[in-house]
Amino acid sequence: MKDQMKKNLSFRRVAVACFMAAAVTTTGTGALWNFSTIAEAAQASTANAKSVTHDGVKLTLSEVEYDGLSLKITIKREGKGLPEGMMASYNQKNIVKGHLKTPEILINGQKDSKATFGLRSHLKEKNSAILEYKSDSLPNQFELTLRMPVSGIKENFEFKIPVKKQNGIIQIKPNQSKESKGFSYTVKKINITSTQTQLVLDSKGKVPASSKQTGVYAPTMMYYDIVDDQGKTLKQKQLSFYSKKPGTTYHIDELYDAVSPQTKSITIKPYTFTVKPSDWSIVGEKVDKKGRVVSSGTKTYIKELEMKVNIKK
Repeated sequence: MKDQMKKNLSFRRVAVACFMAAAVTTTGTGALWNFSTIAEAAQASTANAKSVTHDGVKLTLSEVEYDGLSLKITIKREGKGLPEGMMASYNQKNIVKGHLKTPEILINGQKDSKATFGLRSHLKEKNSAILEYKSDSLPNQFELTLRMPVSGIKENFEFKIPVKKQNGIIQIKPNQSKESKGFSYTVKKINITSTQTQLVLDSKGKVPASSKQTGVYAPTMMYYDIVDDQGKTLKQKQLSFYSKKPGTTYHIDELYDAVSPQTKSITIKPYTFTVKPSDWSIVGEKVDKKGRVVSSGTKTYIKELEMKVNIKK
């Protein structure tokens, strides 16, 4: 895990999650469904809340949600004299008691080497963090073992809880392709639940460059927005910048916010960012006084690569 963590620092994370991945790969007919509200899902999962206390610090799994695409766990922290942030910064030198560190996650007692997981601070609750775990091999029902180390405390915070998949998922396998100027991509599947949307696709070819992405500037790898039939862009859960020239083959598996139950179609809008390869700075990126990214950069959309996908319910 330490080697993998060092490897992951070679790219920049600019979206909501700071991913700690066990594996990162970049080579990279609908059904009827029933929406349960997010509030109902939270209420059901809160019944399974578990708490562990060590050395004056208490951690509680206040919410555990599994929708068939990813496992989301809300971790609440309590105690006196806790540091302001839930996680220590990468360049922090002094060890302060109370920071969450890289956890160990077991599914039915086994570790999945191909799984990815991210740990981030909760946007609305000061002393809470959200752990998101994704794997193609998660069963519908399993026992979760979570071992969470905390800085300044020798003993891990260990939780064992039963997890069951929530009902309601749309599975779409379009196998639709778009091609322009030697670049093409094929959408393999789109999975939609009440809480998020998964987009899986394969692409190949050199990324096309606009007139403003020449000379000292260049395009990044291809990224993909999802826009519903009301014009709303779904927020992407994770967005990463790689400090290197884009490859020619990618397997993309990304999560976005959920579409509304009334949505009948979505449009996939491929785009690139513009960078200066001399220092890999991103044109249009904006950071606030606390170092938080408020704008990930200026997007260049490729209109001829847009794809509309109908949602059959």
